[in-house]
Amino acid sequence: MIGVILAAGRGKRLGSLTLNQPKSVIPICGKPAITYVIDGMHKAGVEDIIVVCKYLGNILQDYLAKEYPCIKCIYQGDNYGTASALMAARPHIVNREDLMVAFGDIIVVPDDIYSEVRIQFMARRCSAVLAVNWTDTPESNGVIEIKPTGEVAKIHEKVTNPPSNLNNTGIFCFKYNIFQFLRYVVPDNRGEFNLVDAINTACNYTSVQTVEYKGELFDIGSPEKLAEANDCLGVMDD
Repeated sequence: MIGVILAAGRGKRLGSLTLNQPKSVIPICGKPAITYVIDGMHKAGVEDIIVVCKYLGNILQDYLAKEYPCIKCIYQGDNYGTASALMAARPHIVNREDLMVAFGDIIVVPDDIYSEVRIQFMARRCSAVLAVNWTDTPESNGVIEIKPTGEVAKIHEKVTNPPSNLNNTGIFCFKYNIFQFLRYVVPDNRGEFNLVDAINTACNYTSVQTVEYKGELFDIGSPEKLAEANDCLGVMDD
């Protein structure tokens, strides 16, 4: 299994914090944010990792070359969005391996969900497993609609009448065939190509399943969540 970390975003809501560095290297308790994602994958037994960068990618590339020389850091290219980021990794996956994919700005505490997603993916006959968690504000998140079979029917992004309170955490395992569905993603009204659209297409043709995560999750794209992640991890370090 190959790990792919999507770390191309700038993080505009973070303001001056990302003027001179990408979001993924913002320190959390003294460690760049992306290290928590890398550590989670390593604990799950995923050693072969590709990181996809874009905004100020040279800074992330230099950090990884120094601290994680075995990790390959590649540029996303001209297109924007998480689907484009994952597609950029395809030429580097030469043996059609299964994938563990994670967003580089999502911090989970504890990080055992990476191992659980991999274990369940290997045990089930499905094309993908998504980690989900409960949210009290589903209208502000990407929420999961579940089929009567228990499989994923669709991921709905920030809708007025969400079908559930299950939030997409941004931690996945995929069969290599996810790339077939990525080919048909079209840009949204912001010109971005989104991984969620590929997953939704996959739901129509294959089995996409979930694993529930009950720990703490921080999307560090906002100053508030960044502060919460620092507080949570700081308490654990004490």
